[in-house]
Amino acid sequence: MASSQSSRYQHKITLIGVDPYHVDSAAFSKDTSLLPAVDYPDIFNYLVHTVSAYTAQELKAYKSMESYNYFISGKVGELQTFVPQTTSSNHIFLALAQVKHSQKLRAPPLRPWVIAQKDGVVLAAHCTCMAGLGETCSHVGAVLFAIKAAVMLRESKTVTESPAYWLLPGGEPKEKYLEVDKIDFHSKVTIKQRLDITLAAGKETPYRERQNLPNVAEPTDAELNSFLGELHAAGDKPVLLSVMENYAEFYAPASNTSTGKPLSELYDEQCTLMTREQLLLHCSTITVHVTEREADEIEQQTKEQSKSKAWYRFRAGRITASQMKAVCRTSPDNPSRSLIQHICYPLSTGFTSKAATWGCDHEQQALMCYRQLMSTHANFICETSGFVINPELPHMGATPDGMVHCDCCGDGVVEVKCPYCVHDSMSLRECVGDTRFCLEQCNEKLQLKHSHAYYFQVQAQMLVCNKEFADFVVWSENDVHMERIEPDAELWDEIKSKSMAVFSRAILPELVGKLFSRPCQAVSE
Repeated sequence: MASSQSSRYQHKITLIGVDPYHVDSAAFSKDTSLLPAVDYPDIFNYLVHTVSAYTAQELKAYKSMESYNYFISGKVGELQTFVPQTTSSNHIFLALAQVKHSQKLRAPPLRPWVIAQKDGVVLAAHCTCMAGLGETCSHVGAVLFAIKAAVMLRESKTVTESPAYWLLPGGEPKEKYLEVDKIDFHSKVTIKQRLDITLAAGKETPYRERQNLPNVAEPTDAELNSFLGELHAAGDKPVLLSVMENYAEFYAPASNTSTGKPLSELYDEQCTLMTREQLLLHCSTITVHVTEREADEIEQQTKEQSKSKAWYRFRAGRITASQMKAVCRTSPDNPSRSLIQHICYPLSTGFTSKAATWGCDHEQQALMCYRQLMSTHANFICETSGFVINPELPHMGATPDGMVHCDCCGDGVVEVKCPYCVHDSMSLRECVGDTRFCLEQCNEKLQLKHSHAYYFQVQAQMLVCNKEFADFVVWSENDVHMERIEPDAELWDEIKSKSMAVFSRAILPELVGKLFSRPCQAVSE
């Protein structure tokens, strides 16, 4: 264990005054009344606010969270509790359980422990797995969910007025091999729902058993061929025919149209144990690659923009056009933590405001006004854009409000803004005095400030989308401003160099090893 990691471990065990792995087994109790009252908010606060927004994204979807799957799959053994001698008014408890590996069936169980207050507030955790020093491995999460379920049962009673702890998922001493008809093939979501109902009721909830079908005589070859022929003639492409010798050729699967992996999948739990220098060296060996075909498919899949899950998935870890000014102004070696969080975890940093709601509600109205202004252009077209990734700049992305084309001007993008500050009967010119406003007056005309984040945004959109111009539109209920922005070669060079520096030295280390969202910033600088 490295010195920084050893120091952190010593700090954790001072909470109870003893190393959990040195406590005599006889000092542990299996009495569930001693378990701390851990609940969902306590688990969320520990895994999310104490650690990182990456976990927050997983916690929102039980079917994809490995720790909860460990629990409902019976990987967590019997919970044991140790009550250290303490003078604190709010008692501190140590909970420990053995957790079996997901794949290594013959490997010794892991021994994660959790230190929590009586009221359920989680103070620290550890595990004997490779990632246990990170304090939030899947095995720690599984123990927390097991405690939560046990506490829930403790508060409920069966008809015998005794908590039905036998209802909890529990691991067998050895994994059993079962016949297919005895295996539970229900999804994790279904198992979770069934378990929640069971825990809330304090008794096992019956569910529909599989019915035994009557014996049916095996069909003759003629009957089978007639049946398969009728299926094929129906034209619905049933799966059965795809494995039948005379019909399989008609059901060949379409060519693979993989859209590549999101950057969030670069995460490696073992890299959370690396120092900064080790992590940067490791990241220097990683190449982000997107083909033209993959970029096209991603753009098509994300045309619903914020309504599309894929839109968030492929934005995660990429510098988007709207963040470009902030990226160009931050330090690659000491970046804004909130900026890194917004880039790497877009789902966990979403917010709503009156200004944002106003802009979304009036975007289509503004685009309609723009189309009317451009209606005199030859064969003008304005189409919805998805998330665009340039294969030559795969660390960047952009979602302009529209892709435009006309025979007279060529190909471009359009970006519309509906500022909330322009209200009632105000004109756009009246807002120029506000230093935060995006427009300024120059030679009696309004124009976009070159120092404003919107200028960086439209320049990045042209760069990523490889377009010849950007139409910047500011719309209000009483006024509209449309301005054509040309490529700024000098700014393009700055955008490319600054964004690559921040991506390689800050964003990629966060994606791979959670450099900036670790629970303890004890990494070597």
